[in-house]
Amino acid sequence: MSRRGLSFVGASVSVDFNEKEFFQYFNSLSDKAYKEMAKRCKTYAVSHINSHTGNLALSVRVKKSKFPNGGYICIADGGNGRKGHHAFLVEYGTEGPRKPLTKPYMKFEIDGKVIRAKVVAKMPAKPFMRPARDRVVEELKAEIAASR
Repeated sequence: MSRRGLSFVGASVSVDFNEKEFFQYFNSLSDKAYKEMAKRCKTYAVSHINSHTGNLALSVRVKKSKFPNGGYICIADGGNGRKGHHAFLVEYGTEGPRKPLTKPYMKFEIDGKVIRAKVVAKMPAKPFMRPARDRVVEELKAEIAASR
């Protein structure tokens, strides 16, 4: 059959859209982006830590969120057998003076030495996680603006 004499007035194409497959694909892409942002956050957080032993820096890690479609998070909690349970004290500081609640002394280990104290003074906040998060957010905003 010859094409001569035929005219195409209009044509349409339709495709089925599988929402489940699309969202699985989209979530896999966003998971990669979340993981990359969390890794950046970890790098910046560790660079803000002024540490005596390195335990706090070792406690900063990237972890998959426990929530469905929650992406990844950057966390400093001394988890996975790491020392660094004092991360929140460094990030937010403490009120002082602090005194032991149940024993006559508080006991700390610093640089392998056991130290006992009846009173511990106030410790100012030395944030390292929040500045890291803020830096990642600002970088992401700049990357989005540059891609427009």
